[in-house]
Amino acid sequence: MSIKFKPGWNIEKSKYKAKYGPYQAFLDSVNEASVINALQEATYHFQAPWAVTLLQEANGQQADVTVEQSTHQPEDTFVLQTGEQQGFTLHLTVRNSQGRAFHLYVMQHNDGTIFINEMSANNNLVAHRN
Repeated sequence: MSIKFKPGWNIEKSKYKAKYGPYQAFLDSVNEASVINALQEATYHFQAPWAVTLLQEANGQQADVTVEQSTHQPEDTFVLQTGEQQGFTLHLTVRNSQGRAFHLYVMQHNDGTIFINEMSANNNLVAHRN
């Protein structure tokens, strides 16, 4: 496995809490095992080439991926067909071996485990789970 965890990845960052106030959310129930399981489980659920490459790196097939921050910062979610807001989701921040940052948007199964529902990169790339 080539998933690394940055020291303090699972500690809420006070600068974000101060900047975003009540908009900032942080789940301290997410642990290394749940992140690793979510990355492994996502392997066959994304088709965008950049997302496939990121998941291959995370799962030890090419390079390293570093988890920089646990679930934080609520993002609005929408029903794609209608554009209706459907609540919010949190994301993990990861960085690949080339230094590029990605947001992995997570949801929870009924048993509380997380799964990756969507991914994005800083140049407006978005990949949805299939």
